[in-house]
Amino acid sequence: MVAADGSAAVFAFVQLSTGSAARPGVRQLPGLDPARRYRVQLPAGVPAPRTVQAAEPAWMAPARGSGFVVGGAVLGTVGLAMPVLAPAQAVVLVLESAGAGPGS
Repeated sequence: MVAADGSAAVFAFVQLSTGSAARPGVRQLPGLDPARRYRVQLPAGVPAPRTVQAAEPAWMAPARGSGFVVGGAVLGTVGLAMPVLAPAQAVVLVLESAGAGPGS
């Protein structure tokens, strides 16, 4: 869900079942303002999802703390690599505007 003014968003990636060959890949985050930069965080107070992979995507560690900033155009066209989740697990992402991107 993206705020009407593009200032914030919440996304969820949910995995209902998992097989040994599960590869969720990269997921785009549609509807973001491509001219803005966004701080991406995993919300405090929401338990970390259980995963079934040896190592989670590199972006998850900084997202647990103060987050990281990336352009809306990158999130909307390239996206983020999602972890392989255990069955009935979800990753919730909270995005808040961190201002206009370079050249905006």
